[in-house]
Amino acid sequence: MALEISFANDVTNAIERARGSDGRMNVSARTDSRAYYNSRDEQSMYTVEWEDDTSATGDFVLYWKNTATDGRHLVIVKIECWSDNIAHWILHQGDNVAATGGKSVTPKNLNLANSQTAPATARTADTSTIAGVGASSLIAHSGAPLQGPAIFQFGDTLRLGQEQNILLEMQLATGSPDLTYGTAYGYYE
Repeated sequence: MALEISFANDVTNAIERARGSDGRMNVSARTDSRAYYNSRDEQSMYTVEWEDDTSATGDFVLYWKNTATDGRHLVIVKIECWSDNIAHWILHQGDNVAATGGKSVTPKNLNLANSQTAPATARTADTSTIAGVGASSLIAHSGAPLQGPAIFQFGDTLRLGQEQNILLEMQLATGSPDLTYGTAYGYYE
């Protein structure tokens, strides 16, 4: 008697059947992160990058706001930060005031086969300080050694609902205005 199962194809969503022989099922499966499947299936994995050579202690270097109107969440997967000096990085939830200053940027779609743009507003401190918006609550913080990285790993746990935003603040432990750069990764679902 052959064993048979029905399953939904993860690409086409079509119901398919698989049949084994000798009471065994031949199965090969691939599992990846949710970010992978969102990039592949939904074309909605994005990055926001910044580089600023004048960052001073207390500056906001990144602002990312979810402007989706269809109920999707912006899921922040990871933020990588780097500084010339010893730095303390502080991630905040921002208040509901619109950010001004800085440089307006378009999040980059990591599915290069697709040109879908993110329903988001993003600003970086590339040209001037991000202003207007304020921090309403602390999400996380991380220290970085001299010329070393700080990495925030959230997996799929940090979710921004409609009109919610994050702010990344840089505090220098030593030195004066500093070269900082980094990348934030997020997807919509």
